[in-house]
Formats: sequence, structure tokens, C-alpha cells
Amino acid sequence: MFSKLLYQEIEDYALNSLCKEGTSGALFKAIHRKNQNVCAIKILDLQRLSLHTQEKGVEDFLSYLKILEKIKHPGIVTILNSGRYQQFIWIAEEWIEGLTLRNFLERNSRVEIASALKWTESCLNALDFLYQKDLKHNNLKPENIWLVKDGSIKISGMGLGSDIVDVEKCNDLNLKVLDPHYLAPEQILKQKSDIRADLYVLATIFYEMVTGHALYDASFPHFIMQYHINGIPSTFFQENSEIPEEILAWLIKLLAKYPQDRFLNPAEFRPILKKTLSSFPKDDSIVSQEESYQNIKAKNLEDWDIPVLDIPDEIKTVRKTQPLPQIPNTRATRSMPREILDKETRVKPASLSKNDKTIDAHHNYPVDVEVVRVSKEKKLPFQPAVFGEAPLSPSPELPTPNFAPLDNVTPLPRDFITEHRHSYHQDETDTGIRVKAGNYESPFPKEENISPESFLVKEQSKIDTTQKLVNKKKKTKKETKHFKKNKKNINYFFIFSMTLITIAVFFVWYRIESTPMAANQPKIAPRPKIIYKITENLGWFGEKLPKGLVRAEKRGEYISKKDDSIMLYVPQGTFWRGDEKGKQAERPERKVNLGGFYIDKYELTNAQYLRFVEETGYNPPAYIAKQEFSSLRQPVVGINWYDAQRYAKWAEKRLPTEAEWEKSSRGGLTIPDWEGQDIPIKLTENPLPKRIYPWGNEKPEQRQYMVSNYKNKSDNYIYPASVTAFSEGMSPYGCMNMSGNVWELCNDKFDPEFYNTLIYTDPTGPSDETIRQRACRGGSWGSDETQITCFNRFSVDANYKGNSVGVRLAKSMDYEK
Repeated sequence: MFSKLLYQEIEDYALNSLCKEGTSGALFKAIHRKNQNVCAIKILDLQRLSLHTQEKGVEDFLSYLKILEKIKHPGIVTILNSGRYQQFIWIAEEWIEGLTLRNFLERNSRVEIASALKWTESCLNALDFLYQKDLKHNNLKPENIWLVKDGSIKISGMGLGSDIVDVEKCNDLNLKVLDPHYLAPEQILKQKSDIRADLYVLATIFYEMVTGHALYDASFPHFIMQYHINGIPSTFFQENSEIPEEILAWLIKLLAKYPQDRFLNPAEFRPILKKTLSSFPKDDSIVSQEESYQNIKAKNLEDWDIPVLDIPDEIKTVRKTQPLPQIPNTRATRSMPREILDKETRVKPASLSKNDKTIDAHHNYPVDVEVVRVSKEKKLPFQPAVFGEAPLSPSPELPTPNFAPLDNVTPLPRDFITEHRHSYHQDETDTGIRVKAGNYESPFPKEENISPESFLVKEQSKIDTTQKLVNKKKKTKKETKHFKKNKKNINYFFIFSMTLITIAVFFVWYRIESTPMAANQPKIAPRPKIIYKITENLGWFGEKLPKGLVRAEKRGEYISKKDDSIMLYVPQGTFWRGDEKGKQAERPERKVNLGGFYIDKYELTNAQYLRFVEETGYNPPAYIAKQEFSSLRQPVVGINWYDAQRYAKWAEKRLPTEAEWEKSSRGGLTIPDWEGQDIPIKLTENPLPKRIYPWGNEKPEQRQYMVSNYKNKSDNYIYPASVTAFSEGMSPYGCMNMSGNVWELCNDKFDPEFYNTLIYTDPTGPSDETIRQRACRGGSWGSDETQITCFNRFSVDANYKGNSVGVRLAKSMDYEK
């Protein structure tokens, strides 16, 4: 489309070569016809921008570009001119001799931290200049950051932010005006944004520079935008050991989800960034154009300081304040336990050998090591470098205790030891060491002279005590012998008693069973036996299962193998279609006969549709990036009739007809007997064959429990609810949410006069190919109580993608054929 502009002239610019082309725009290299200056011309298609529907929006955009032409800054690519040409908008910019940050990352994978910090500072200065002019960039990304050949940094692409370009156009595979990897949450949600959105995007670019991969990545742009809104970059704390904690501190603040949690403006962030830069060697310089084509050599970055910022608990760790003594790195120092560093210590050897004195001459003692405690439940972002880089000094030698010679100790009498054996009780200290309570210096009495009379008294006391114990043992032995003698008699009595009780119970039961029943007393009919046993190829109703469907464990439910959805069986039979008191399109009320079919118990969910998108590469739903419609348990919305058909074909199903949908919601003349336990499941008479709602004739607000999600504040839902909600409002066949929540597409084309036809057996709707309207039933979260009835008819265009339209699929009995 853009190639036709090649070699044409726009204003005074001749388009000589096409550098890049996409579906949204193109980039040309042009020459000014008067001054022969080389410049870059960006061509944008108005139909790809969100402002193409309003002529005033185009004029406002052109006026904004005229303001940007006055911006002159060494870190910003100058806009020379702009205007409108046919259905395009063109922007003339200065030609840059260099390469983009994207080209650099493609060649070198990542950027050294020192260079990344300096490049970030250059971009920050440019953003600060814009902030002072009450402007913002709003389209920052690696493709718009230029590494000029002279070593400077310039940013481009201004004026093409999310305020101008529709965020939903981010799925352009070639030249993307907006890239979902570099959007702030408020830009994705189409909220008001300011310079703090640029700071968020600048943080994502810095993260990609130092790690080599994007902050969030996924197969589809809508997933990436969803991660920016709700995701947590867990890789901060696990995979990036090369990033110091001081950088992680301000990086986390820049990547806050809410703008008020970030830095207020670039000027507030600049001092912290400069402080981080000051911790690097002064001779580091920005990588030049020539050096960028080679791999960057690794640089040794040491001695990091903690910034003024509060560091989150997840990334607190040990920091060095002084260099540790350089002693040989041995196995003993590498495996030193962490308990050595549990508090601030000063380590200096008490005594050194002659060979170790050289160490003391080159290093100043003491050495300070500060330790910040870390929660054991959280992983460190990187391991401390205390043990590997500089081992601790040798442990000081402890003084040798002086013990008294054992030869000079007076031996204790044996009886004294026997008497005082239990005179001291033992306690346990806080350290777990058991010690004796009492006089710790000398637990023994000071008297050394003991009279012989005391020996005689104590010896006699010992004999008397022993005699008492012997007599007591003899008495206990006699009592035990008497109990053992009568033990056998007790066991015999217990067994005899239990036998008599058992015989008595059996005799009573026998008398009751053998007593003849009175002549006028009705007999209880025996339970009917199961005629046959359910086999794998038969369903709960005795029907033959189609291909791809199996019985579930719960009675009456089936599982579709392709998408793991739960389906229910609607047996062959007749039901009442329409309503005599309804609208013109709902009359007349007739009996219609349908064959058996299967229908989903729940509406199609986001989880099921995203699985289909992942396996087939099909377009994701339109509203999946919005928080109100992104829950995996919510029904999928933002798909049209053709999208539903594509999913049905993949899942080996189909869309239900209008008649099938109404019978599933209203019930036939006979419905399954869910209260019974018969297998196969029997059918019973429908007590309300002309019911208004799936649960009966009562209005939703008259029910004790909530039965539907419709336009009523009392149901606690503003948007679509989970498909498993409102179990009290299920249909006679067990289908959920057939009233409200989302409109459900049907296979039929919509004709308001179709009920006047004489087709009463398996009707499939009109066959006119010119009809673009498709029938949809059941009402939605925005419908009133008159639209959520079983017989209400509604239609939408086949291409319509609304946030209140979903689908529920069906499956034929003869799908295998």
C-alpha cells in the first residue's frame, strides 16, 4: 500500500527509498528538494489510527505536531515538518546516522549495567525537558531510542502515543505504532496518563537492556497487556543476580502499577540515578557506534552502596562496607556457617604466625561486616558475595584454661556420694545445655573431717530402708497372685453374657419377620431392577454416545474430550415454542418436535477460548485485556458469530438452533427425573411446560435466592458473572445461566416472521443467504426482566463483537456419521 508513494514528492520532500513498511505505516528516506538535506519521512495511515473517524481529531493531531516542531533538545530527534497527504499523515524528521537500541540488543543480547545506566540517564534528561514543556512522549520503546555514531543518545517517535493511536491496534506484526511490551497500565486501560507513564516504560526498557529479555512476554499482545495490568515480575528476585539490590529498589518503584506509587517526575528520580552511577568506575563510557558491533567485554563491578531508598524485604541482603582481608580461599572459609555473621562483629586474630604477619601488613584491622537479616521463606535475588570474594580471617586462639592437678584433690567418702546423689536438681538453660542449680563454684561441702559415728548411723538407715522395700514387694506379689487366680472366671462370664444377648436379638428379629401381614395392610412394591448395565458407549439415558463424548462421574453429565466442557442430554420429544402474550416475533405458540441432542451446561468461558487461541493461533477475544471481562471463569465476550463457528468446528461441536436453545431453557413436555436414582434416567412430566423463566414463572426478584445476572443492582454483579454462579436458576435439563449474564448466539439467521411458517419438526431457521442478522437468546447482564425470558427473541449482526454477547454450544447425536 505504501510502496506506491515511492519516488513521489510530498511538499518539498522527494521519497527516494523505502526503509521499512507495515500495515500501519512506513518509513522513507527522503531528500529536501531545496537544501538537499537528508531526512526521514514517516507515513501513517489514518484508517489505522483511533482518530480517523473524526475530522476534528485529525486537525488536533496536526496542530500537536506543529508544537513538537518547536522542540529543540540534543537528546530528542527534531521534527522538521508535518502535514496531511491524501489519506495519510506524514512527519519529516532529521536523519540519524547510527542504530537503534533494538538493533543493538539483537546483536549483543544485552547491555552492561554501567552503559545501561548512562543511556537511561540520557533518556531521562530528554523526558525531563519534555516535562518542563508540559509534554510527554507516550511512545517510548527500543525502536525509538537511537545510539548516534558520536556516542550520544536520542529519542524519537513523539506524538504517536496511546492518546493518538488505538491500543487495540497493537497486534500489527510488522511496523507497530504501539508495542504492548512498552505500555504502562494506565495507557492500556485508556486512562489519563502523564510523564509517569514514560518513567514506567523507561524502567521496562532498562530491565530489557540488562537482562536480555522483555519484562513480560507472551504469544499474543492482549496477554502481554494483561500482564502489565495484573502481573508481577517475579524474575526480579530469582533470575537476575547481576543486578545490584540498589538498582532493584528504584526499579520496583518505577514499575509500580499505580502512577501515584512511582516517582513524581524525572527530576525526582535523577539524583537517585546519579548516585547509582557514581558507584561505578569513572572511566566507563558509553559504547560507541563502532564498539556496538562487537561483544561488550565484562567489567568487574564492586563495592555497592545501599541508596537512600527503602529496600523491599524481598531483596535485603548482606552488604560490604570495607574490603575483607585477602587470605587464601580455602574449603574451610567457603563452607563457613552463616551463624558467624548473625551480628556486627570485629574480627582480628589474637595471634598470628610468622607467615601470617604479611597479611596484617597489607590490611587494616578490624574489618566491619554489617548483616541485614533475611526472611527464610523468601529467596534472595542473588547470593551474598562475602564468602567467595574475601574469606574471613582465621578464628582467634582461645586461652587455655588452668586446671588444678588431680593428684592434690582429696577423695570423697563413698557414703557421702550416695547421700548427695540427688541433692541437686537439673535445669535447662536457653541454649539447651543442662546445668545444676545451686552453688556453681563448688557443689561439694567444705567440711573435710567426718566422724566415724555418722558412718554407722547412715549405714543402719540404709539397711532399714532396704528391709521395708523387700516387705512391700512380698505383699504386692500376694495380691497379684489372687487376681490371676480369678482372671479366667471373669473371661468366661463375659463370653457367656454376650452369647445370650446375641441369641435374644436373633430370636426377636425372627419373630418379626415370620409374623404374617394383615390382609388390609398394603404391600410395598419391590424396587424395579435395572434392565441392562450401562456400558462405555451408552449414555445416562441409554442413548448411544457420539464420537468425542464420554460419561462423567456425576449422574446425567457428559464430558467433551476436545475442550473438557460439561454437556447435558436433551432427549427427543415435543416442547412449547413461543408465547401467545409475547411480542409479534414470539407468536404464535406452537408445539415443536426435536430430536435428541447435547448442549453445554455452562456458557463458553475465557479459559476454554484462550486454549483454542493458543493451539490454533486464532485472534483472541476483543475484551480479554479489560479487567472487567478477563476472568477465566467468566463467559467469553467480544467474539462474533464467525468466531463462534470457528471454535465450534475446532471443538467438534456446533451452535444450537433457536428451537434447541428454547427447549433446553424451557424443558419439553417431559423432563428428566433428577430426584430418582434410576439408571437409565427416566423421564417425568414437566409441571410447567410453558414456563416464563428457566426456574419457573416467578420473577427473579421474587425468588429467595439470586437466580440471574441481569440489570438489577440486587444481584451484586455489574459485569458478566462466573458461569458457575446462580445455581438456583438452572433449567429443567440442568443448564446454568440461560437467563441473563450474556446473550447466547444461535446458528439460525433471524427472521421475525419465521414462527408463522409451518415447520414444526427440527426447524433450522430461514435459508435466505442475504440475511446478516443472527439470532441470540437469553438476555445479558444489561437486560431487564422482559429480555431474560425463555421465549424472548433478539438478533445481532454476524460481525458484531460486543461485551454482552457470548455463546453456548451443542452437539448432534449423529456427529460420528
